[in-house]
Amino acid sequence: VVLSFDPMGMPTIMELQEAAAGTETGKGVVQIALPGGTRTFRVVGKHFEDATNFFAAAGSWEKWTFISVGPVKQQIQHPMHIHLMNFQILERHTVDGTAFDTALGGTTRPITVKDSVPIATSESGWKDTVNLMANSMVTIAGQFGTETGRFMYHCHILDHEDEGMMRPIVVMPPQVLTLQNMMLKMMNNPGKPATGGGTPPMDHGGTMPSMDHGTMG
Repeated sequence: VVLSFDPMGMPTIMELQEAAAGTETGKGVVQIALPGGTRTFRVVGKHFEDATNFFAAAGSWEKWTFISVGPVKQQIQHPMHIHLMNFQILERHTVDGTAFDTALGGTTRPITVKDSVPIATSESGWKDTVNLMANSMVTIAGQFGTETGRFMYHCHILDHEDEGMMRPIVVMPPQVLTLQNMMLKMMNNPGKPATGGGTPPMDHGGTMPSMDHGTMG
């Protein structure tokens, strides 16, 4: 998940999805340079009313990555809160946020991950909110509760939340999520039988695994 500003200078939240090979940079395209190589993503959601992209199984474990980018002069922090999830911070890094063009709504060159930042003692243990400094990246891992329904994640600064930094998450019983995934496979691959399966830990944040995996949700 990328946190930045829109062309009017208002804070915004952007969900990412892996782009097809050969996708060129441009509006709504975000590239991130990681140890495992450069990954390319498309922005698939940035308004609360946009289609829901994040679905999770009740009780499942997930790993999320947030990246805050923007002009160096705008040192704005974002305390990101995820409903129904208790998580721990895995790692922090600084990033070169100048690669993101707010007018374009994408990157002009890959965002580069820079120095590792120690996790403060006050940030150890279980949390439901994590603070992002300007031009930084944080990866968390946590578990959703057993409740099901429509929940949110958002910036906990009221003005930012009201201005649109909030997106939905749908948490459902594992069996229902498995059925939904099967239906989506059939819709995307007509004529091919869909197979079931378990519900592995998801990797959101645009969808971006941690640095150890060298990929970026």
